[in-house]
Amino acid sequence: MNRIEMGEALGIDLAEFTGTTSYHRCSPYFPNVLLTDGTRYMGDKLGCFWLFDLIGLLQKTPRIAKHPELQRLQFWHLLVADDASAKLNCEWDKDELVYSHEIPFTDFPTTPEPLCLYSQRLDLRVVGEKGIGWVIHLPSEY
Repeated sequence: MNRIEMGEALGIDLAEFTGTTSYHRCSPYFPNVLLTDGTRYMGDKLGCFWLFDLIGLLQKTPRIAKHPELQRLQFWHLLVADDASAKLNCEWDKDELVYSHEIPFTDFPTTPEPLCLYSQRLDLRVVGEKGIGWVIHLPSEY
């Protein structure tokens, strides 16, 4: 299966996720970043937890951390090129780009549409902890 076929299959798999039954820790490095069932499935299937770590890391970038519109909801788009490079864009609204991060190489599948993830502010008391965090979810889980 080539990268384009893998991307098409991924789109079909991820469309099955609507809502989530639980939240999952992304990484010990980013304890305030949680994944839904759909994003956890994606991480397990593709080994792409690096993508969620990168989103967690980029929360510290001043253009993201200080942007008033990004304090509740963020839109992340991963655009994978034919040469296996990629670009991860953060938007606060449709076509309102705030930050773009170049990725020189990825084995992430090439998808017909850019992969879209939402990052939403979450009171961690929902999962029995203190503080505020972020949950990364698929558009179909919103």
